[in-house]
Amino acid sequence: MIESSESLGNSVKNKLKQGFSLFDLFTTILAVFIVGAISLPILFKAEKTNELSKANSEVMELSEKLTKQLVGNTGISTKEGNREPASVRIHSANKWEGLAGTDPWGQSYSYKVLRDAYGLPTHIIVWSKGPNGVQDTPDSDLIMNGDQVSFSLDDLGHLKAIY
Repeated sequence: MIESSESLGNSVKNKLKQGFSLFDLFTTILAVFIVGAISLPILFKAEKTNELSKANSEVMELSEKLTKQLVGNTGISTKEGNREPASVRIHSANKWEGLAGTDPWGQSYSYKVLRDAYGLPTHIIVWSKGPNGVQDTPDSDLIMNGDQVSFSLDDLGHLKAIY
């Protein structure tokens, strides 16, 4: 009887020395896959939220800088002779528009200065085309509706009054 308990103990030790079985290996791989499948969408959503938050804060900051530059004529000269933060393109006597900076998706922010009936600047709109890089808001919709501008789909922006 002593011999059989020793042989039983040896067989248990031998099984423990063999390592993982095929079932153990597949169970571990399945557990890692499930954890990854749950956590990856959460991480991507957090990254997208971070980009949108960054773009929103940059749009508001740019509207402040552009207001000072365009209305107060306080642009910072660079070595190339450009003024920061924006390149000014004047399309007509009644509106200014152009590009400034780069959004989190690698596209330039756009801006437009709105003027009143007397030609005086009243507001500035700064917007990003969003993650898809396409301006979904038609230019004809970039007008004030009360004290707001509505942007379509993933476009985002900010309207600032100029005093």
